[in-house]
Amino acid sequence: MKDFFDSKAGLFKADSLLKYNKVIEGRGILPSYFLFQYITLYFLYHETGHLVQRNQGSLDYEEFIEDEIKGKEIEERHIREHDADWFSANQIAFHLIQFVKQEAKENDKTKFYSDLISIAEWALAGIFMYYIDRNKGKEKIYYQETTHPHPAVRLCYIVTYLLEALARNVSEKINQNTLLTNALRISEALMMEGEINVVEKYSTALYQEIKNIDAYINKIRTDSETYPHLARKALDL
Repeated sequence: MKDFFDSKAGLFKADSLLKYNKVIEGRGILPSYFLFQYITLYFLYHETGHLVQRNQGSLDYEEFIEDEIKGKEIEERHIREHDADWFSANQIAFHLIQFVKQEAKENDKTKFYSDLISIAEWALAGIFMYYIDRNKGKEKIYYQETTHPHPAVRLCYIVTYLLEALARNVSEKINQNTLLTNALRISEALMMEGEINVVEKYSTALYQEIKNIDAYINKIRTDSETYPHLARKALDL
């Protein structure tokens, strides 16, 4: 992934992206490395979420399998992957807040809030880019199949949980729709392939399927209510 984000570095000087460069580089980190770092943190906390699950009475659970799975086993794996993604999204939100606090003190509410929004938009753009790139070869959205939910399903709930966690942990009201729109615009600017707007094409396909995606996410949430081995339950949330 580092090579993927580094390959976009030449695009970061576009006028529409300069404010993000200023905020991020002002904290001593390159924008491309920031994107790589937060995707790495996503992986780290996702796997930590699985470790928390195992500590909830499922130490013998087999995480890595290559054989085909069916039925209830798919359901259980999707519950656990959803929970690990929830755990990761929440931890990333805390990282973003702490990253901003390095320079913008929370008592300077205007600068703190402005920098937090910019950095959150950049981080969300990185998550969009990662999952859109992972979508290659998996354009047809599936539901209760394979070991992991489809990348589009995961992207939808990860973004939701990250935004919710940010909103819960800062005093200022966050306009989530604006933040999401700006993150999409960043990812559009960084993922253009000639005249092809990759992000717009992906977003259109996702929107056409959004009712089914929402229904499946709600199914996972409902199935999770009676499943004991979850990071969320370990934290009493």
